[in-house]
Amino acid sequence: MNPTTSAPHGRNGDARAQNFKLSELVSFFIGFPMLEARKATRDKVFLLEAQSIVDGAILSPLPQAVISNLPPQQLLQAGDVILAAKDGGGYLALALALPAPAAPTVASAPLWVIRIHEQDRVHAAYLAWYLQTRPAQKLLCSVAGQGEADECTEEGLHCLHLPVPDGATQLAIVAKAAQCKQTEARAQALWLQLARNNEDGLLAMAQGIDVPD
Repeated sequence: MNPTTSAPHGRNGDARAQNFKLSELVSFFIGFPMLEARKATRDKVFLLEAQSIVDGAILSPLPQAVISNLPPQQLLQAGDVILAAKDGGGYLALALALPAPAAPTVASAPLWVIRIHEQDRVHAAYLAWYLQTRPAQKLLCSVAGQGEADECTEEGLHCLHLPVPDGATQLAIVAKAAQCKQTEARAQALWLQLARNNEDGLLAMAQGIDVPD
């Protein structure tokens, strides 16, 4: 795989992360059609549906379904990244860490499965993080609504480029992103509490109750 652009060097002479066309590093395909998932067969699978993903986590247990003529490619693997369109716009990306299941697991359409060619080169959690950054979301959404939803998502994935730093840097970014998310959640909770306190004070004033400054 060759990078699409040559990368400049940092201050210390170390090469910066190279940008690769995403399709050079991964393959992607849409989940199995739900209509096909209702045909009778002796092979039973767990079914990952869009409604099974809540707040970036997979609800358990997953429902089971029967699928005939299931392509082996469709079976989910640890390290796959699931891409789901959000109701309010944009996309949610989720890295899978699948233990050995009692039965194979399959994603259903309209979920997309992104399979990394070399997981020692690109960490799934890093790819999932990058797909949710503003530049990636902007590009993915820029083609949305211009045709069939599936075709638009595929076109956006083909257009994406991914900066690939070394593995240690990828993991450091993922860890830092998790810390930032926790900080943002705490700040949001404090802001909501402040807003409630202010509202309670104003309601008390409306009722003629003295409120200390």
